[in-house]
Amino acid sequence: MARPTNSIKAPETEKRTRPDLKAGVGGAVQNVLGGSFLTKERAVRLLPFFLFLTLLAMFYIANTYYAEKTERDIQALRKSLKELRYEYITTKSEMMNQSQQSEVAKRLKNINIQESRVPPVKVIKKEENTDHD
Repeated sequence: MARPTNSIKAPETEKRTRPDLKAGVGGAVQNVLGGSFLTKERAVRLLPFFLFLTLLAMFYIANTYYAEKTERDIQALRKSLKELRYEYITTKSEMMNQSQQSEVAKRLKNINIQESRVPPVKVIKKEENTDHD
């Protein structure tokens, strides 16, 4: 008796082997680098996960750039603060020098104002008793 033949092949005979693909880790790497893993049904299911990993990598890179920019800004502000501190110290020193009595007297001689030689006198007002009992 003759077996009926089907036009659809059995799953065991459908298996194709490609001589260019290696088995094991080397074969997996070759599938990924060659792009043949994208044609499989499993890869379509993993597509959201790959997109998530891509988004995560982009956030990581953006965060690194932001941190480097912030560090550069901090260094620039430290340098500016140091310069301003030096300017403050210099200005304070000049101001203390210019406010000394001898320096003020020298500058006032040019406009004919002279220093008083009489010491100041303290004026004391006596309170009157205003008891209206």
